[in-house]
Amino acid sequence: MGEHTELFGRWTRNRRFIPAKTTATLPYLHQAADPQAGKATLAPPPRPEAAGPAEFQREADRLALGRYAPVGVLINDNLDVLQFRGRTDPYLSPPVGEAKLNLLRMARETLALELGTAIRNARTQKTTVRREAVRLQEGQQTREINIEVTPVKLPSSSEICFFGAV
Repeated sequence: MGEHTELFGRWTRNRRFIPAKTTATLPYLHQAADPQAGKATLAPPPRPEAAGPAEFQREADRLALGRYAPVGVLINDNLDVLQFRGRTDPYLSPPVGEAKLNLLRMARETLALELGTAIRNARTQKTTVRREAVRLQEGQQTREINIEVTPVKLPSSSEICFFGAV
């Protein structure tokens, strides 16, 4: 513990534990051996290595996908949502009652039939299925959207998933 006893809790004589006071920031403690003194000392944190082109490319891809990729969901074969991509609230909403992530239960009423049909067709045809000019009712307004469902199969797995995008 050394000089930093404030980071640790303590026990009282009555066997009550008093936790350490938490602060907004705690110092970074990195123990390093001091060869001249023959003991461990506190050292500054190690400097991160410089990022290479591959790391910058991955970060750029992540930013571009977050900004320009279509809104969508990844679902398993049981139609349970595994991952949301983008803002799905215009198309999906959680059902009332017990929490379930079943896509068709979450889909807006005007989308559920078209979405279910597109998923069934993608499953049987084993290819991307596109439904165009699907009507989406939002309050008093109706707009048309396109739905695309793509089967996702990994060579190392027998499971099939689907990516649905708007």
